[in-house]
Order: sequence, then C-alpha cells, then structure tokens
Amino acid sequence: MPPPEEQDRSIALLTDSEVGIDSAIAGPLAAKHRFEYLLRQVLTYRRQLAAGKVKGPGGLLNRINRGWGCHIVDADRITPLWKRHMSPQQDADDGEARRRNKYIPEEYADIIIG
Repeated sequence: MPPPEEQDRSIALLTDSEVGIDSAIAGPLAAKHRFEYLLRQVLTYRRQLAAGKVKGPGGLLNRINRGWGCHIVDADRITPLWKRHMSPQQDADDGEARRRNKYIPEEYADIIIG
C-alpha cells in the first residue's frame, strides 16, 4: 500500500479535469497502486484518447485494472498535466524511478526495494 502522501498525489492526478475519474473511484485505486504506475497509465491513456483509440475514462480504468503496458514519452513531460503533478524535484526523482522500473517490474519493486 502506498504511503498516504503518495495516495493524495494519485487522487489529485486521477481526479484532474484532464483525466476525469470520480473521487470515489480514485481513492481505492490510489490505495492499491503506486503514483508512478498510475501516472504512466494516465499518460498512455491521454495519448490514446488524443488518437481516438478510447472515448472516456472507462478506458483508463480498464488499463489500470488489467495492468496493461504503459510508458512515458518525452512529449508527456511538457504537457500541462505533467507540470501540474510533477515538481522539478519529483521530475528528477522520476528519472531514478524510470531507471529502476527498466530493470525491476512494479509487482516486485516492493519486495526488492522497500
């Protein structure tokens, strides 16, 4: 279970007007998943939404619950959504998380790095 401050960040991300998840749904997701995972899913979903591959937040919920592959691309880092939810320090910390996630799948991170 992510720490409370991370859950707060996740809820803020999921309920952002560009994402559109209801707070009643966002809370349990934030309690179950790490912020980094949710951020990757949200940004992948936003790209799919822009491309017309999905039509609404149900596609994001499906992605999160099924654990579909997701990643962050450089273009994500310049979006207003990214800037609202990532401070410069968090952005630097994200670089470390990217390196770690490249080698350690999320489902094992809490066992190996914890």
